[in-house]
Amino acid sequence: MKSEAYQIIQFRPEFRDAVIELQAHLWRRDQATRAAYFDWKYVNNPYTDDINIYLAFKSQQLVGMVGAHGARWQAGSSTQTAPGPCFADLVIHPDHREGNLSSKLTAFALEDLSTTHTGYAFGFSAYSPTALILLFQGWRALFVQTASYTHVDPVPPRAPSRWLRRLMQSPALRRLTSSKRAFAALDARAKQAGTTTQVTLGLAPRPREMAVLAGRLEGDGRIRHVRDEAYFEWRLNNPLSEYRFLYADDGRLKGYLVLCMLVGAPGLEGHVQIVDWDVSDEQTWRELLEATMEWGAFQRINIWSASLPESAREVLREKGFEFRDKTGSAIQDIDGTLILIAPAGMPAKSCDWTLGDRNILEPTHWDLRASLSDAF
Repeated sequence: MKSEAYQIIQFRPEFRDAVIELQAHLWRRDQATRAAYFDWKYVNNPYTDDINIYLAFKSQQLVGMVGAHGARWQAGSSTQTAPGPCFADLVIHPDHREGNLSSKLTAFALEDLSTTHTGYAFGFSAYSPTALILLFQGWRALFVQTASYTHVDPVPPRAPSRWLRRLMQSPALRRLTSSKRAFAALDARAKQAGTTTQVTLGLAPRPREMAVLAGRLEGDGRIRHVRDEAYFEWRLNNPLSEYRFLYADDGRLKGYLVLCMLVGAPGLEGHVQIVDWDVSDEQTWRELLEATMEWGAFQRINIWSASLPESAREVLREKGFEFRDKTGSAIQDIDGTLILIAPAGMPAKSCDWTLGDRNILEPTHWDLRASLSDAF
């Protein structure tokens, strides 16, 4: 007897609870946090009025989904903007992972988006299996250079006892304490710094001031996400992440760094990502980076470095950051950082792969930050 085929449909509000339940296989978080994440990404998103989620059912059971959340891009003048949805949250129930359901879901989603969008769809957070699916479907890939600093302790710490190691590996304990440990030194030392520096630590974004600073600096016409007040207010409130904000002021905001820790991410305790920044000059960049390293005492610091000016990259080198470049192997690079791009609303053969006057497949035509990825 032939097995019942999968049915793929668009999201409807009555499926919300089922979607949140299915996402337990993607995000190891409690139901309330998964619900908050769903609302943050799809309901409260300021760049679309639609919830673009695609669902796979079998025998009336939800067994798979993929989403495409709203985003708005600018290239050239800040007044020239265009929508461009971002694929995310592909998850298949463990009992249905054999076969090509993932491919069917992503193909259905792109086809549907092509009827309502004229432009491009993006993927900024695809792990290797999803990236391979999209590449086989004809998506184009852009490698993103990153830089990392790793702290080497000159005196190795004493190994914990066996029972303590087992306790430390408890998933519940790791979720409870990982982000607190990562930011504990930063929080404490920032308080001790007092008024001896213009750099201060914040626990929340300052959306209006950040947007004003972005407007003053304006950019150089490269492809970037719109950086208005609504963007900062929304983007830096991902309930799956914890953030810290380093601000440099001299009466008005002249620079900031946003640090992100994935709450409860196994094996990443003490690792932080610099996910966003804007600075008015090289000295401000140096002061913010030095405060991050001196106050935080982090085991590892990562940053998307491809779009930084050479002066900022030189400061990273001085501080011990190492740059990861393309390996020459597409398979190996999938495990790095890739941007995936597909035309939505136009045939790939006739696509000119441009936004404004910028080549969307040329890395130097992008202003890249990890905040583009919903992984942070």
